[in-house]
Amino acid sequence: MRAVIFVAMLLVSSSILGRTLSVVAKQIEGFVDSPVSGFLVEQLRSLEGNSIYRFDIHVVPPARAVKLFETGQYDILLPHPQKPDEFSVSLYTKNTHAFYHKDTGVLRSWEDLEGLDVVVTRGYVLDKKLLDGKAQNVYESVDDMMGLKMLSKKRVQAMIGEERSLSAIIESTGMSELSYDDSSPLVSSGVYLLFWQQRVPLSTQKEINNLLQARQLSLKH
Repeated sequence: MRAVIFVAMLLVSSSILGRTLSVVAKQIEGFVDSPVSGFLVEQLRSLEGNSIYRFDIHVVPPARAVKLFETGQYDILLPHPQKPDEFSVSLYTKNTHAFYHKDTGVLRSWEDLEGLDVVVTRGYVLDKKLLDGKAQNVYESVDDMMGLKMLSKKRVQAMIGEERSLSAIIESTGMSELSYDDSSPLVSSGVYLLFWQQRVPLSTQKEINNLLQARQLSLKH
């Protein structure tokens, strides 16, 4: 009898304390800065207040995050660029733009990149086929800052990247010579949570996505 009561108490206490899920997060300036800061981290943390779930977030460089997740060491990968399941809810709509030096003119479309030298941050998810037959040369920078510096020094004529992160760097560093057309994204796509199927039950995956959807709906009203 005592053993039964003890087990029951453990089950109750675990439900009160909540279930902790391990998250490996790709370090992306402005989106994933630390376990407690960054736009996407804040989106995920916001679910903790009204649910039994807690998130143990570890922030590492993007390539390492993917490798750690693929070896089954974490429950969740944050963020993931493709929709994993039909019930998956997007954390954020990622707008990819062509950033340019004001001296070279406005760039609004893939066609505007024809014959130009372009830089893309290494690891940025982009269908390179979209640049085939358009850009003269496509370079990779080790991070967003290096790519923007290349653009600022006119070593390239365009940088392809995410609106929120690149515009934040431009503003914080005072690179007023750089700009983009915020009304003309080259690509818009969602970013998602990717669950390790063998570690996280399908019911939990659906519940967390339902929490995301409920939160997003609440923000619209």
